[in-house]
Amino acid sequence: MTNRHRLLRLLPFACALPLVSVASAQEASTAVASVEVHMLANEGFLLRAGDVDVLIDAFVETPYAGYGNLDAATLDALVATRAPFDDVELALASHKHRDHFQPATAQRFLAAAPGCVFASSPDVIDTLWQAEAAEVSEQSIRDVQPAPGETQALEFDGVRVEFFELTHGISGLTNFGHVITLGGMKVLHIGDAEIRRDSFVPFAELLGTVDVALIPFWYFTNPPGAKILAEFLPDAQFVACHIQPTALDETTATLGRDRPEVTVFAKALDRKVFRKREASAPDVLRER
Repeated sequence: MTNRHRLLRLLPFACALPLVSVASAQEASTAVASVEVHMLANEGFLLRAGDVDVLIDAFVETPYAGYGNLDAATLDALVATRAPFDDVELALASHKHRDHFQPATAQRFLAAAPGCVFASSPDVIDTLWQAEAAEVSEQSIRDVQPAPGETQALEFDGVRVEFFELTHGISGLTNFGHVITLGGMKVLHIGDAEIRRDSFVPFAELLGTVDVALIPFWYFTNPPGAKILAEFLPDAQFVACHIQPTALDETTATLGRDRPEVTVFAKALDRKVFRKREASAPDVLRER
């Protein structure tokens, strides 16, 4: 973890208002306008732009409900904070289901990365404190609670995150959408958002600015889901995720035939560099 000074702020924003100009580090990165997306498991990703690294839904050590988990080598590197996880500034979790967040794994990582901030909903953080895997400093935890229909923003030395709730379809369960700005790019992660247009409507202005969207594969294979993507994410480049390991080959073939513009990763730590649409085609890197 670098020794750079880090500034963290949580700010409420009504999503209907225009986004406020943020840190100079972000503005400087606009000239680069690229982000490297690393696949982990299910909806887990490592996002990297320059010296800014962000994890989301990364802490999945064991399989759950037919969904996958980090392979042994990737897991060992994660909890030991070895490359590519050796300089992560910020970690996020969309919701508390175990195919997205496993608290003991999160504790082990955060104990090994004391300079990393973890930000999520109160129910995710409650499960984190219930685990007894490792000591984690309360100073590294941020409780995020956006009001219904609004966003809450976190700014952190080169990265900005807008948190907002997208219904999972389960009463009492908080599921966050995130728009993560780094490297001059806006990356959307929606967790397990239910395919409901009205859930997305309050955030239409923000969603319309997204460059890269990390989306559960069933949005592409379900006509109402595909309609939501076309309406609210007109300029986004897409990654399909949350594919059960046993269905990966079939789903990859189906999307390759019907939605060839959508990226599907084959294994953990496969990665792709995305750039603004007006730039040249993205670079694809497959080596471990």
